[in-house]
Amino acid sequence: MARRILQGTQLLVKDPYLYFHGVALNVLREYWKEAERGVESFADLPLSEDQAENPFQTRLREEGEREMEQRLECMKLCIDELAPENLSLINEYHQGEKREKIERRRSLARRLDIPLNALRIRAYRIRVELESCIERCAGRKNRK
Repeated sequence: MARRILQGTQLLVKDPYLYFHGVALNVLREYWKEAERGVESFADLPLSEDQAENPFQTRLREEGEREMEQRLECMKLCIDELAPENLSLINEYHQGEKREKIERRRSLARRLDIPLNALRIRAYRIRVELESCIERCAGRKNRK
């Protein structure tokens, strides 16, 4: 009826107040019936433990996971391409903790007959080589 009134239809009732009062009472009665049936509002519903995640955050997380998996795959490939003597040097260079690591590095430098600083530089260059190999590999995979 409200739509018809907006369209310009004339009400053919003696007292419009009584007409709208009757409509309001009918709306109120319908509301009470729904409340008796146990219809709940969204505010009354318990919160789910598995609430929906923001789709944007989900996509970012999934892209990050895919990128990390690609980088790990590339790292494995690059390590396999590393010369055996460089791989063993890096493995030994990073073993141990604190004092033990320092002593292991000194021992490694003596065995290779190079100063400790030269060992650090060699390990750094191997790391840079690995990092650039990983970046190239990841770049190729992202373009596919």
